[in-house]
Amino acid sequence: MSFMLLGILNSQAAGGAGGPAYDLIETVEATSPVSSISFSGIPSDYKHLEIRYLAVGSSDGGIPNMYFNGDTASNYSSHVMTTIGTTRTAGSNTNDNKINIGGYNVGNENSLTLPFLGVVSITDANSTTKYKTSRAFYGITESTASNSEVGFWSGNWRSTSAITSINFGLGGINWAVGARISLYGVK
Repeated sequence: MSFMLLGILNSQAAGGAGGPAYDLIETVEATSPVSSISFSGIPSDYKHLEIRYLAVGSSDGGIPNMYFNGDTASNYSSHVMTTIGTTRTAGSNTNDNKINIGGYNVGNENSLTLPFLGVVSITDANSTTKYKTSRAFYGITESTASNSEVGFWSGNWRSTSAITSINFGLGGINWAVGARISLYGVK
């Protein structure tokens, strides 16, 4: 029995039965304020992509967002469910030029730089027969509970092109020093 358990644990540690492996493709960290962060030349051998970000804005406001392959036309839609403090809201954007992936409270509150965390999954990123869909979970804890936020965005890009580049913005404000985005691939 102990040899069987040891074999199971070893296979999971090696990725044998633990689910898909996430390969780190690239990480970008802002060393000076920048209006956008981009990944280009994304390998085509990954079925799905995942983005993990730590957003820090240069000033209060701004919503983390992304667009693909340089396409800034009205080819995106998204839906949001969020809770700020005790207030719950839902909404949608149609015919937009980006997909939102976070909430509005990115930035500085009372001169304190507050990180905003999120994880974005993009399904079938290299398919050439499907529109691309994404889902983003995010959150921020501010100095008062009434301003803390958690939420979920789902989005789509109405294109059958494989994703070769992703551009990240903050809705008109800069990414501040220390903002970090990592791109992972799943085969």
